[in-house]
Amino acid sequence: MTRFCPRCGTALTAAPPVGCAGCGYEVYDNARPCAGAIVVEGGRFLAIRRGRAPALGQWDIPGGFCDEREHPAAAAIREVREETGLPVELGPLVGLYLDDYVFMGEVIVTLNTYYLARPAGPAGPPPDDEALEIDWLSLSDPPTLAFPHEQEAVRDAARLLDSLGDFA
Repeated sequence: MTRFCPRCGTALTAAPPVGCAGCGYEVYDNARPCAGAIVVEGGRFLAIRRGRAPALGQWDIPGGFCDEREHPAAAAIREVREETGLPVELGPLVGLYLDDYVFMGEVIVTLNTYYLARPAGPAGPPPDDEALEIDWLSLSDPPTLAFPHEQEAVRDAARLLDSLGDFA
């Protein structure tokens, strides 16, 4: 939660949304945009075992924070390649999901955008260390994932895939 005005530094009199008593600036704590892809192939989806906190060691859908002015679709493609080394082709939007994320000791709200995707070429080595392990997991019987909204996203992806028939 924001406690001080980002414009003038005055202590806020209440939790955002609130007007700053010092300069009148309207302060909001908005959800942080995130994006990822549920990459599917043969009844399975691609997952990483997280190599960083929060949720260190737990299974996760490849994804992350959008950069400034980065469209969620571009962020999803970038994040999958960064975390798995796999280039992907995005399909339809699976959905938008709110969740909490512990960032630098503070709980922030995230707005997570997921797309259905399929591999678009061979995987190279992951360029970063976010994944301890990369594996294909059962789409119909996924394990518990790192963040609560991901269970819903995988379930929605499976339903969408069933309705499309020939995507994967």
